[in-house]
Amino acid sequence: RLVLPQELLTIGAAAFSGCSTLNYVEFGEKLTTIESSAFWNSGLYSADLPDSLVEIGNGAFRGTPLSEIVIPAGVEFIGHTAFMGCARMRSASIPASVTEIYNTSSMDFGILSQNEKGIHYVDNWVVGKDEGITTAIIRPGTVGIGDSAFEGDCKGLVNVVYPSSLKYIGEWAFETYVGWSVSNTYYLGTR
Repeated sequence: RLVLPQELLTIGAAAFSGCSTLNYVEFGEKLTTIESSAFWNSGLYSADLPDSLVEIGNGAFRGTPLSEIVIPAGVEFIGHTAFMGCARMRSASIPASVTEIYNTSSMDFGILSQNEKGIHYVDNWVVGKDEGITTAIIRPGTVGIGDSAFEGDCKGLVNVVYPSSLKYIGEWAFETYVGWSVSNTYYLGTR
């Protein structure tokens, strides 16, 4: 068990990486940033993140035995591979404050993602797709499409329907290796 100082603002890159005996951390109430790989491959199985948190860096909790995570309202960024390899993870809650999340490499397929007609979600974010789908109807309530969510072999994707709740489409979200192929996009909101 580790109790961090209340005044601590940042947990630096790889600060507790590989600390296999570290299973619980009590975070200070002023913490704003957990940098890249801060708890990578540590023994952390529970994390009550503080409301002050704004950023979770690349690989921050990668490979930990966390079983669930509640991202506090106020977090804006979840980095690449942030929760990848968390084999025990069964649920994640992502607030509307998150304005950027990476694709499936942020959170493992089949563990945190929910598949709906070929589209993979983590809570209210699209994080990836199955190959071979031709139409993507993004479900109502979705607030974001993660960076690179549909990247790769999108040559069959022709139609995309966006809900009025959508606020963010990430970088390279529909980038393909064989050229742009989406020919029809529909927005269900008002102009």
